Amino acid sequence: MVVFALISRVSDGLPLSATTDHETSQRVLESKKCAKLLSKKAASVPDRCSLHTGSHWLFLISSLGVSFISLCEENYPSVLAFCFLDELQREFISSYDARKVKNVNRPYALIEFNIILQKVKQRYNNTRSLKPRTNLNDMSQEVKLRPPHRLSLDDIGLEQMYETNGSMVAEHFNPLPGKKQPPIGCLGMLFVVLCLLWGFYHFIRIGTIVSSGPIFAQDQYQEILVALSAFFGACVSSILQAYFILFPSLSLRILKATLSGVLITFCCSVLFMDGWLDEAFAYGHIASCWLSFLLISCRQSVAEKLPNYTV
Repeated sequence: MVVFALISRVSDGLPLSATTDHETSQRVLESKKCAKLLSKKAASVPDRCSLHTGSHWLFLISSLGVSFISLCEENYPSVLAFCFLDELQREFISSYDARKVKNVNRPYALIEFNIILQKVKQRYNNTRSLKPRTNLNDMSQEVKLRPPHRLSLDDIGLEQMYETNGSMVAEHFNPLPGKKQPPIGCLGMLFVVLCLLWGFYHFIRIGTIVSSGPIFAQDQYQEILVALSAFFGACVSSILQAYFILFPSLSLRILKATLSGVLITFCCSVLFMDGWLDEAFAYGHIASCWLSFLLISCRQSVAEKLPNYTV
Protein backbone atom coordinates (compact mmCIF):
# COMPACT_ATOMS: atom_id res chain seq x y z
CA MET A 1 0.00 0.00 0.00
CA VAL A 2 0.95 3.66 -0.38
CA VAL A 3 2.01 4.93 3.04
CA PHE A 4 3.05 8.51 2.36
CA ALA A 5 3.26 10.99 -0.52
CA LEU A 6 5.28 14.18 -0.82
CA ILE A 7 5.25 16.95 -3.43
CA SER A 8 8.15 19.38 -3.54
CA ARG A 9 9.79 21.96 -5.75
CA VAL A 10 12.73 20.56 -7.69
CA SER A 11 14.93 23.67 -7.68
CA ASP A 12 15.38 23.85 -3.90
CA GLY A 13 13.54 20.85 -2.46
CA LEU A 14 10.93 23.05 -0.75
CA PRO A 15 8.00 20.82 0.28
CA LEU A 16 4.71 22.02 -1.22
CA SER A 17 2.24 19.44 0.04
CA ALA A 18 2.12 16.00 1.60
CA THR A 19 -0.20 13.47 3.14
CA THR A 20 -0.74 14.19 6.82
CA ASP A 21 -1.45 10.76 8.30
CA HIS A 22 -0.12 10.37 11.81
CA GLU A 23 2.43 7.57 11.90
CA THR A 24 3.97 6.08 15.04
CA SER A 25 5.99 3.32 13.37
CA GLN A 26 9.71 4.02 13.65
CA ARG A 27 10.32 2.32 10.30
CA VAL A 28 7.84 4.62 8.56
CA LEU A 29 9.24 7.73 10.27
CA GLU A 30 12.79 6.91 9.19
CA SER A 31 11.64 6.16 5.63
CA LYS A 32 9.82 9.51 5.60
CA LYS A 33 13.12 11.19 6.44
CA CYS A 34 14.64 9.42 3.45
CA ALA A 35 11.78 10.71 1.29
CA LYS A 36 12.44 14.28 2.41
CA LEU A 37 16.15 13.91 1.72
CA LEU A 38 15.36 12.49 -1.71
CA SER A 39 13.13 15.50 -2.47
CA LYS A 40 16.10 17.79 -1.83
CA LYS A 41 18.16 15.79 -4.34
CA ALA A 42 15.45 15.79 -7.02
CA ALA A 43 17.36 18.29 -9.17
CA SER A 44 20.35 15.95 -9.43
CA VAL A 45 18.64 12.56 -9.93
CA PRO A 46 16.77 11.17 -12.98
CA ASP A 47 13.16 12.22 -13.46
CA ARG A 48 12.00 8.68 -12.70
CA CYS A 49 13.75 6.65 -10.02
CA SER A 50 13.30 4.34 -7.04
CA LEU A 51 15.09 3.83 -3.74
CA HIS A 52 14.91 1.05 -1.17
CA THR A 53 15.22 2.39 2.39
CA GLY A 54 15.57 -1.02 3.97
CA SER A 55 11.93 -1.32 4.98
CA HIS A 56 10.04 0.58 2.22
CA TRP A 57 10.31 1.61 -1.39
CA LEU A 58 10.46 5.25 -2.49
CA PHE A 59 9.35 6.14 -6.03
CA LEU A 60 9.94 9.54 -7.62
CA ILE A 61 8.90 11.30 -10.79
CA SER A 62 9.59 14.93 -11.60
CA SER A 63 8.27 17.25 -14.28
CA LEU A 64 7.84 21.00 -14.83
CA GLY A 65 9.92 21.84 -11.78
CA VAL A 66 7.90 19.70 -9.35
CA SER A 67 8.81 16.30 -7.89
CA PHE A 68 6.32 13.69 -6.67
CA ILE A 69 7.44 11.01 -4.22
CA SER A 70 5.52 8.02 -2.87
CA LEU A 71 6.53 5.87 0.07
CA CYS A 72 5.20 2.33 -0.38
CA GLU A 73 5.39 -0.95 1.40
CA GLU A 74 7.90 -3.43 0.05
CA ASN A 75 5.31 -5.65 -1.62
CA TYR A 76 3.50 -2.82 -3.41
CA PRO A 77 3.85 -3.11 -7.22
CA SER A 78 6.12 -0.48 -8.75
CA VAL A 79 3.74 -0.07 -11.70
CA LEU A 80 0.93 0.92 -9.36
CA ALA A 81 3.26 3.31 -7.52
CA PHE A 82 4.18 5.10 -10.76
CA CYS A 83 0.52 5.18 -11.83
CA PHE A 84 -0.26 6.79 -8.48
CA LEU A 85 2.45 9.43 -9.01
CA ASP A 86 1.37 10.02 -12.59
CA GLU A 87 -2.20 10.73 -11.49
CA LEU A 88 -0.97 13.01 -8.71
CA GLN A 89 1.09 14.89 -11.26
CA ARG A 90 -1.88 15.45 -13.55
CA GLU A 91 -4.08 16.61 -10.67
CA PHE A 92 -1.42 18.97 -9.35
CA ILE A 93 -0.62 20.53 -12.73
CA SER A 94 -4.31 21.12 -13.36
CA SER A 95 -4.65 22.83 -9.96
CA TYR A 96 -1.50 25.02 -9.88
CA ASP A 97 0.42 26.73 -12.65
CA ALA A 98 4.19 27.18 -12.80
CA ARG A 99 4.01 30.77 -11.50
CA LYS A 100 2.15 29.65 -8.38
CA VAL A 101 4.77 27.02 -7.66
CA LYS A 102 7.63 29.44 -8.27
CA ASN A 103 6.19 32.09 -5.93
CA VAL A 104 5.82 29.73 -2.95
CA ASN A 105 8.16 30.91 -0.19
CA ARG A 106 7.28 28.76 2.82
CA PRO A 107 7.11 24.99 3.38
CA TYR A 108 3.79 23.23 2.76
CA ALA A 109 2.15 26.38 1.40
CA LEU A 110 -0.08 24.18 -0.80
CA ILE A 111 -1.10 21.84 1.99
CA GLU A 112 -4.74 22.14 0.89
CA PHE A 113 -3.82 19.81 -1.99
CA ASN A 114 -3.68 17.14 0.73
CA ILE A 115 -7.42 16.59 0.19
CA ILE A 116 -6.78 15.34 -3.35
CA LEU A 117 -3.70 13.45 -2.19
CA GLN A 118 -5.74 11.50 0.34
CA LYS A 119 -8.48 10.65 -2.17
CA VAL A 120 -6.01 9.34 -4.74
CA LYS A 121 -4.08 7.49 -2.08
CA GLN A 122 -7.22 5.75 -0.81
CA ARG A 123 -8.10 4.61 -4.34
CA TYR A 124 -4.63 3.18 -4.93
CA ASN A 125 -4.74 1.35 -1.62
CA ASN A 126 -7.96 -0.32 -2.79
CA THR A 127 -6.91 -1.91 -6.06
CA ARG A 128 -10.45 -3.04 -6.96
CA SER A 129 -11.42 0.60 -7.55
CA LEU A 130 -8.60 1.25 -10.04
CA LYS A 131 -9.64 -0.63 -13.16
CA PRO A 132 -12.12 1.92 -14.52
CA ARG A 133 -9.70 4.83 -14.19
CA THR A 134 -6.17 3.48 -14.50
CA ASN A 135 -4.50 2.07 -17.57
CA LEU A 136 -2.05 -0.31 -15.94
CA ASN A 137 -1.06 -1.90 -19.23
CA ASP A 138 0.24 1.37 -20.64
CA MET A 139 2.24 2.11 -17.51
CA SER A 140 3.61 -1.44 -17.41
CA GLN A 141 4.80 -1.08 -20.98
CA GLU A 142 6.36 2.30 -20.25
CA VAL A 143 8.19 0.97 -17.19
CA LYS A 144 9.55 -1.93 -19.24
CA LEU A 145 10.73 0.33 -22.04
CA ARG A 146 12.20 2.92 -19.69
CA PRO A 147 12.95 1.32 -16.32
CA PRO A 148 13.28 3.70 -13.37
CA HIS A 149 16.80 4.49 -12.23
CA ARG A 150 17.70 2.61 -9.04
CA LEU A 151 19.20 4.91 -6.41
CA SER A 152 21.20 3.92 -3.34
CA LEU A 153 21.21 5.47 0.12
CA ASP A 154 24.58 7.04 -0.69
CA ASP A 155 22.90 9.05 -3.45
CA ILE A 156 20.81 10.96 -0.89
CA GLY A 157 23.59 11.41 1.66
CA LEU A 158 22.99 8.35 3.85
CA GLU A 159 25.67 5.77 4.43
CA GLN A 160 23.49 2.94 5.59
CA MET A 161 20.35 1.88 7.43
CA TYR A 162 20.95 -0.44 10.30
CA GLU A 163 18.72 -2.49 12.55
CA THR A 164 18.16 -1.13 16.07
CA ASN A 165 15.54 -2.62 18.40
CA GLY A 166 13.57 -3.96 15.46
CA SER A 167 13.51 -0.70 13.50
CA MET A 168 15.56 0.65 10.64
CA VAL A 169 17.56 3.74 11.62
CA ALA A 170 19.53 6.02 9.34
CA GLU A 171 23.15 6.43 10.32
CA HIS A 172 23.65 9.94 8.96
CA PHE A 173 20.82 12.42 8.65
CA ASN A 174 21.04 16.17 8.32
CA PRO A 175 21.47 17.88 11.71
CA LEU A 176 18.44 19.17 13.52
CA PRO A 177 17.62 22.83 13.08
CA GLY A 178 19.83 24.96 15.28
CA LYS A 179 19.77 28.61 16.13
CA LYS A 180 20.33 31.49 13.81
CA GLN A 181 21.69 34.90 14.69
CA PRO A 182 19.15 37.75 14.62
CA PRO A 183 20.05 40.81 12.54
CA ILE A 184 22.50 42.99 14.40
CA GLY A 185 21.04 46.29 13.18
CA CYS A 186 22.62 49.75 13.04
CA LEU A 187 22.59 50.21 16.82
CA GLY A 188 24.29 46.88 17.39
CA MET A 189 26.94 47.65 14.78
CA LEU A 190 27.53 51.06 16.38
CA PHE A 191 28.24 49.46 19.76
CA VAL A 192 30.46 46.79 18.19
CA VAL A 193 32.58 49.53 16.60
CA LEU A 194 32.57 51.51 19.86
CA CYS A 195 33.75 48.51 21.88
CA LEU A 196 36.51 47.80 19.38
CA LEU A 197 37.61 51.44 19.45
CA TRP A 198 37.83 51.36 23.25
CA GLY A 199 39.86 48.16 23.03
CA PHE A 200 42.16 49.72 20.45
CA TYR A 201 42.57 52.86 22.59
CA HIS A 202 43.64 50.82 25.65
CA PHE A 203 46.01 48.78 23.48
CA ILE A 204 47.65 51.99 22.23
CA ARG A 205 48.05 53.19 25.81
CA ILE A 206 49.77 49.90 26.70
CA GLY A 207 52.20 50.39 23.83
CA THR A 208 52.88 53.97 24.87
CA ILE A 209 53.68 52.96 28.46
CA VAL A 210 55.91 50.07 27.40
CA SER A 211 57.87 52.25 24.96
CA SER A 212 58.34 54.91 27.67
CA GLY A 213 59.51 52.42 30.29
CA PRO A 214 63.16 53.63 30.53
CA ILE A 215 62.13 57.17 31.51
CA PHE A 216 60.22 56.06 34.60
CA ALA A 217 61.89 55.99 38.00
CA GLN A 218 62.53 52.64 39.64
CA ASP A 219 60.02 53.32 42.42
CA GLN A 220 57.27 53.83 39.78
CA TYR A 221 57.50 50.32 38.35
CA GLN A 222 54.83 48.92 40.64
CA GLU A 223 52.45 51.72 39.66
CA ILE A 224 53.25 51.10 35.97
CA LEU A 225 52.58 47.38 36.39
CA VAL A 226 49.15 48.13 37.89
CA ALA A 227 48.38 50.54 35.03
CA LEU A 228 49.44 48.00 32.39
CA SER A 229 47.26 45.33 34.01
CA ALA A 230 44.29 47.70 34.13
CA PHE A 231 44.70 48.80 30.50
CA PHE A 232 45.07 45.17 29.42
CA GLY A 233 41.96 44.10 31.33
CA ALA A 234 39.92 46.96 29.84
CA CYS A 235 41.25 46.17 26.35
CA VAL A 236 40.36 42.45 26.46
CA SER A 237 36.96 43.08 28.08
CA SER A 238 36.03 45.63 25.40
CA ILE A 239 36.85 43.18 22.62
CA LEU A 240 34.85 40.47 24.40
CA GLN A 241 31.82 42.73 24.64
CA ALA A 242 31.92 43.27 20.86
CA TYR A 243 32.08 39.49 20.45
CA PHE A 244 29.08 38.97 22.74
CA ILE A 245 27.03 41.46 20.72
CA LEU A 246 27.86 39.69 17.45
CA PHE A 247 27.20 36.14 18.74
CA PRO A 248 24.21 36.05 21.12
CA SER A 249 23.94 32.24 21.12
CA LEU A 250 27.02 31.75 23.29
CA SER A 251 26.45 29.80 26.49
CA LEU A 252 26.47 31.86 29.72
CA ARG A 253 26.66 34.98 27.56
CA ILE A 254 24.91 37.24 30.10
CA LEU A 255 27.19 36.11 32.93
CA LYS A 256 30.30 36.63 30.84
CA ALA A 257 29.09 40.05 29.69
CA THR A 258 28.41 41.01 33.32
CA LEU A 259 31.91 39.99 34.38
CA SER A 260 33.47 41.92 31.49
CA GLY A 261 31.39 45.01 32.43
CA VAL A 262 32.49 44.78 36.06
CA LEU A 263 36.13 44.38 34.99
CA ILE A 264 35.94 47.42 32.68
CA THR A 265 34.37 49.50 35.47
CA PHE A 266 37.07 48.42 37.94
CA CYS A 267 39.96 49.00 35.50
CA CYS A 268 38.70 52.43 34.42
CA SER A 269 38.19 53.44 38.05
CA VAL A 270 41.75 52.39 38.96
CA LEU A 271 43.19 54.20 35.94
CA PHE A 272 41.18 57.34 36.73
CA MET A 273 42.22 57.41 40.39
CA ASP A 274 45.88 56.89 39.46
CA GLY A 275 45.73 59.67 36.87
CA TRP A 276 46.14 57.51 33.77
CA LEU A 277 42.68 58.38 32.43
CA ASP A 278 40.88 61.70 32.59
CA GLU A 279 37.31 61.92 33.81
CA ALA A 280 35.67 62.06 30.35
CA PHE A 281 37.41 58.90 29.10
CA ALA A 282 36.77 56.95 32.29
CA TYR A 283 33.07 57.79 32.59
CA GLY A 284 32.58 57.54 28.82
CA HIS A 285 33.97 54.00 28.69
CA ILE A 286 32.01 52.87 31.75
CA ALA A 287 28.76 54.29 30.32
CA SER A 288 29.27 52.71 26.89
CA CYS A 289 30.24 49.43 28.59
CA TRP A 290 26.91 49.11 30.43
CA LEU A 291 24.91 50.27 27.45
CA SER A 292 26.60 47.49 25.50
CA PHE A 293 25.66 45.08 28.30
CA LEU A 294 22.03 46.19 27.99
CA LEU A 295 22.13 45.49 24.25
CA ILE A 296 23.73 42.06 24.86
CA SER A 297 20.99 41.20 27.37
CA CYS A 298 18.21 42.13 24.93
CA ARG A 299 19.73 40.40 21.91
CA GLN A 300 18.84 36.71 21.78
CA SER A 301 19.35 33.99 19.22
CA VAL A 302 16.28 32.83 17.33
CA ALA A 303 15.57 29.14 17.02
CA GLU A 304 14.79 28.00 13.52
CA LYS A 305 11.28 26.56 13.43
CA LEU A 306 9.94 23.89 11.17
CA PRO A 307 6.28 23.92 10.16
CA ASN A 308 4.10 22.06 12.63
CA TYR A 309 2.71 19.56 10.15
CA THR A 310 2.46 15.82 10.78
CA VAL A 311 4.16 14.84 7.54
